[in-house]
Amino acid sequence: MTPNELLLWLAARKQGSWPIFRGAVERLDLMECADEAGQDTALPLHQRIRLNLERLGHVEFDAADCEGGWRVVPPTLAGFQHESGFTGIYCGARSPALLRKIENANGLSFERSPQPDCPDIIRLHAQRAEDLAGFAAQNGLGFQADCPAALLSCLPRVDAPKDWRQEPMPVSGKDWDVKQFVVKGKSMRWHAATIQQANAPDTQGLFCFTRYQMPQYFLTSQNMSF
Repeated sequence: MTPNELLLWLAARKQGSWPIFRGAVERLDLMECADEAGQDTALPLHQRIRLNLERLGHVEFDAADCEGGWRVVPPTLAGFQHESGFTGIYCGARSPALLRKIENANGLSFERSPQPDCPDIIRLHAQRAEDLAGFAAQNGLGFQADCPAALLSCLPRVDAPKDWRQEPMPVSGKDWDVKQFVVKGKSMRWHAATIQQANAPDTQGLFCFTRYQMPQYFLTSQNMSF
C-alpha cells in the first residue's frame, strides 16, 4: 500500500484500534522513499504517518469516543481566500468515486500534490467561495469557509504574562528546523532562519523550532524568550 491507499482503507473501516492502524502502516514499503526524499526518519514510520494524517485533517487519534484508537474525519473541503481566488483542500475520508468527482469538477481547477509519508494533498481552486460550497453540497462533502480563521477561533485564549512560561530557546543542535514569523505590510509568513539568528543579541519576534516533527514556539522580547 501507499499512504493514498491507506487512507482509502481507513475510510472504508471508519474507525478502529491503534494496533489495527499500526499493523496496516507496517505493511507499507516507504522507508527507502522517505530517506531519499530527505525526510526526518527519527520517528518510526507509523508515528510519522499518524502525525501527518492528523495535521492534514484526515484522521483523529485518541479523540472523544475513540480513546486509544482512531476515526476518519468526514469528507470536507477546507476553504480559504488568497490573491487569485479561493481554494478548498480536501480533508477526511476518501473513496474512489468521490475522488473521480473531485478530479472532474466542472468549473473548478483540480490540483494534486504528492507528499512523502502522507496522502496526496488535493486542492480545488475557484474564483468564488460559493462555487466550492456548491460543489461540496452537491457531492456530500462538508465545507468550512475561511478555515484558517475558524481554526484560530478554537484556540484557547492566552493571557500574557500569566499563561506564558519563560524559558530559553535552543542554542545548538543540528536537527532543528528554525523559522521566524515575519510581517511586512500585508504579507505574513514563516521564513527560514538559523539557531544563531534566533539567539542573536536584541533579536525579537516569534520563532518556531521543529525537531522530530514536533514544533516548539518561542516569543522573544528584550533578550527574554517565552
